[in-house]
Amino acid sequence: MKKKIIFFLSSLILVSTTILGEDRLTIEKLEQLKAKNYITNEDYAFLKAELEGRLKEDYSYSLFIDRKLITNNLKILTRNNKNYISLDDYFKLIHFNNYQFKNSVLTMYLGDSLNKVEIDFKNFTVIQDNRTAEFKQSDFYIEENRYYISINLFKNIFTSTFHIDNNKQQLSLTSKYNLPDKISNRLKETKSLLEKKKNIDEIYYTNKHQLINLGYLQVDFNRYFSRFSKKKNSDWNGKLIYQSDLLYGTFTGNYDLKNRKLDLLKLRYDNLPYSHYLEFKGEKSFNDSWIKSISIDKNLGYYDNGKNFIIKENVPIGSRVELIYLGTTIDIQDAVNGVVVFDNKELRDNREYTLRIHNPNGTIEIKTIETADNFNQQNRGEFQYQLDISQLEDSYDRKRSEFNSKIFYGITDFLTIGGSYSKSPKLLVNKDNNRDLKYLEFGGMELIYTNTLDFITYTIDLNSEKILNKNIYRKSNSFFGKTQIKISDLTFEYEKANYSEYYSDKNLDTLSLNYQPFSFLTLNQSYEWRESWKGERYSEYNWDMEISKSFGRVLTTFEYERADNRDDIYSANLYYSLPNNYGIRWNNSITERERDLKSKIALYNIRGNSGVNYSIEFSYDKKEREKLTFKFNIELDNLFKIDVNTKDNGNYDISLGFNRIMDLKDIRKPIDNMDSSRAKVRSFLDLNGNNRYDIGESFVGNVQIEINGEKKITNSKKPIYFYNIPNDILYELKPIIRFPGYDLYNTKLYLKGTGSGDILVDIPIKPFFSVSGQLQLDEKILSEIVITLKDSKGNLITNTLPDYLGYYDISQLPQGEYTLEIRSFKNTNITPLIKKIRVKYKKGNGNTIILNATIDKNKIVERS
Repeated sequence: MKKKIIFFLSSLILVSTTILGEDRLTIEKLEQLKAKNYITNEDYAFLKAELEGRLKEDYSYSLFIDRKLITNNLKILTRNNKNYISLDDYFKLIHFNNYQFKNSVLTMYLGDSLNKVEIDFKNFTVIQDNRTAEFKQSDFYIEENRYYISINLFKNIFTSTFHIDNNKQQLSLTSKYNLPDKISNRLKETKSLLEKKKNIDEIYYTNKHQLINLGYLQVDFNRYFSRFSKKKNSDWNGKLIYQSDLLYGTFTGNYDLKNRKLDLLKLRYDNLPYSHYLEFKGEKSFNDSWIKSISIDKNLGYYDNGKNFIIKENVPIGSRVELIYLGTTIDIQDAVNGVVVFDNKELRDNREYTLRIHNPNGTIEIKTIETADNFNQQNRGEFQYQLDISQLEDSYDRKRSEFNSKIFYGITDFLTIGGSYSKSPKLLVNKDNNRDLKYLEFGGMELIYTNTLDFITYTIDLNSEKILNKNIYRKSNSFFGKTQIKISDLTFEYEKANYSEYYSDKNLDTLSLNYQPFSFLTLNQSYEWRESWKGERYSEYNWDMEISKSFGRVLTTFEYERADNRDDIYSANLYYSLPNNYGIRWNNSITERERDLKSKIALYNIRGNSGVNYSIEFSYDKKEREKLTFKFNIELDNLFKIDVNTKDNGNYDISLGFNRIMDLKDIRKPIDNMDSSRAKVRSFLDLNGNNRYDIGESFVGNVQIEINGEKKITNSKKPIYFYNIPNDILYELKPIIRFPGYDLYNTKLYLKGTGSGDILVDIPIKPFFSVSGQLQLDEKILSEIVITLKDSKGNLITNTLPDYLGYYDISQLPQGEYTLEIRSFKNTNITPLIKKIRVKYKKGNGNTIILNATIDKNKIVERS
């Protein structure tokens, strides 16, 4: 606030000199103002620093590294109109200690491979990857023995991707080298396991997939009414969706009620090493035959589709998901069978998007998606593997199988090697000019290398493929090569392909340029040259410009696309996030020559406390016969839904739907979505203190526990159940033991659902004990007595003093061995009483140990 006031007064002085016809403020005039006491010493220092270019301000930014929030308080300091970051602060935030300063040279060892990087602040050079680059003296400064470097220098040395948003005061980057936390990840995991075994005060409950378990059933029924070309029609469809544990994985099955047939069977295993999943799937095709497949892949949350990206994410069934870019909601979709897909023109390379997932039970999850063309690059020692096996029947009842596999392995942080093998059917013309079905086998090798030279990041991707079948094609080898070079805000890509006769093209060359001079402006230019095996040659040129600018809750985008084979297209879009969970989306596009205008405006909400979702949409298309279209959708508490689609020529589609999810273990319990868990809860008397139920330990009741807002009390004869616990949310359980003498003894309990299996929650209740007694001592001696209790390792538990009658009491003691000492803290001639005590639960006995004492011949002794 003080700086703002100074700035306001200083600005007022500058404006006043202008209004009064004076020339601009100079050092000389500033000295005159100071001499006449027109300004304070603080104003003088501030204005002088500004005129001399020494003015500095510091701002707190949120720092995200590799999509993870590191801090909300990263200081970025402005000096001489340049932004700087403290190396000391950055090193502390990433826990980096492998560096040293000596003779103005900073030597660092970065990444898994301990790459040596030297910054020479005397000669203004950086030695990185055995290459030397220069920087300017203005790229750093030293203050109070702390080194500050410019944002540009920091970006070139430490980051692969870098984005700073000054409006949101947010800095997002991808580290060029693995950070210390990531390097020591395996060590930390091992250490964490050891600590959990050592520290039994924290207990985590989660699902255990089972061989077989009764699960959830969703009933989805829809009734349709339509009018087209003055003809009215009605129809219906319905399906049953079942999900449960099976063979230690998550099973999903769909049954078509109208056609009385199964149309989907799926068994999925998530959380495989390196974020992969395994999926077995059977799905009915258009000709009513089964398409069977086995897939293993890495779940990135998106895949590329040309220059645009498509986000595909698994979410709880029944969810409503917002797609957020630059703080504004740009799209919203409802999950279909637990999957949400966004195919939006705003999805581009090297951008950060947020999915805000609204679960049917009212909880909200946040997922961050960073799109990037990473060429399947792996860190050292990391794998990425892809496997897809499928079988289907064609229209001639012939079974066709297809096999595709790829594997990538990081040799170093810079070099990745890969291999591939595939086998697929193809109809080939034989000698009799008939078509035969043959299986073609392909084998391939790939090499990906990424590094930095003089702050220029480059990637080389070389890929070869060979048809392993003999005597089918004259040319059976293919070669693909791609080079990407990033120079500050400019990205250059060149791709060269030389194909085998299996492909229609013989040669392909593509060249593309991407330039982002400002955070809101992106320019793209691409050229493509093709040559077919028939000798035909093609070329194509594309150019587009995109402007994306956020103004508070409003995001505006403008795009101009130009190509040599079609009309120019202009697009203008506006996204507005209103308060109280409302949003507006307005999309417009027009072609240059045909003036084909397409416009769509939508108003939507996100489920609030009422549990109602709805959206209203108007669209206009000059080219279509039905120019004006109106859509309306409403969904109530994941139970009823209505869809209305009308057009200006009288055609309409109306759908009325019913949707209900039930837990088959107890169909009376309301279930919001299938991506939830059950908890089986018991409380037991933990006699040996190991926090685990052992045979012989008895169950106890009268313990109150709350999960997901529902409270229940345990029973000593049978377990209690909690239903509808949303997955992927960590709950801290705080049981209330409703009878005295028992407690959890500083034990923390956590619960997190991760699948469809039951969660077994055994709450360890520990009996507490007390040690008490009376000391029959002289009043003077009694006033000097202290009673000390230590555990079996000699660690002090507590000190206490007897009251004026000699009574003492030490309570809240769990089972174990202790040492009780009664001594005089003034008279060392009095021999203390030191007594070993073993505290153990014995049914029928009380929870209090009595130890009385007296003094005999200057010695404190136990008294019966």
